[in-house]
Amino acid sequence: MQIFPHGYKRCCNRRAVAASRELATKYQKMFNILHLQAVVIAMIVASPFVHAQLNLTCGGVPYNHTEASCFDDTTLCPFEDGLRFLPCAGICYNPELKACTNNTILGFEGEHPEFYICGPTALYDPALYSCFDGNLLCPKTETVPSLPCGEACYDPSEYICNGSTLILNPGPPDCFPLNAVHIWCDWENCFTLDCCPGLSSGLYGDTCQPE
Repeated sequence: MQIFPHGYKRCCNRRAVAASRELATKYQKMFNILHLQAVVIAMIVASPFVHAQLNLTCGGVPYNHTEASCFDDTTLCPFEDGLRFLPCAGICYNPELKACTNNTILGFEGEHPEFYICGPTALYDPALYSCFDGNLLCPKTETVPSLPCGEACYDPSEYICNGSTLILNPGPPDCFPLNAVHIWCDWENCFTLDCCPGLSSGLYGDTCQPE
């Protein structure tokens, strides 16, 4: 029996050696498959990153998805203080304070259920939903609205709508920056929303401050 470095021993049993080689070959094949899968996943993730960084346009106008959202390829609404503004007949509004009904912007308190019209007959509570194009309702998650893409609703922290196609959001998720109010309430609950990295609830607990 021959002694090898690091304390390993080589056995002269041919069956054991053959089994060892077969096992090594098996694991090598598994490694190759996993490596190939990792490369494919990296390509899939990298592709929307390049696409999102270089080719996003809204009505032919280039824009940055970390600063604005595009609706119907016609309207750009700003992304300010961790909140994405929504369109109503081409005008952008704050969805935490106002609602869109019949192409008209109205205020709401959020302290009790309120119902507005979306489309011909649908009624909705603006504390729980947002109305788009007069006929599409998208839910709010802890008061933060999801956005429309074609006939679907999506989370802008995870995806970007390019035309009517969803692509992966290559950047960090939406978050509330320094001094932004990150506690919002509807008529049922209050929610503490995510501050950006390095920030947390301030002295009074309602704005994002350095940790």
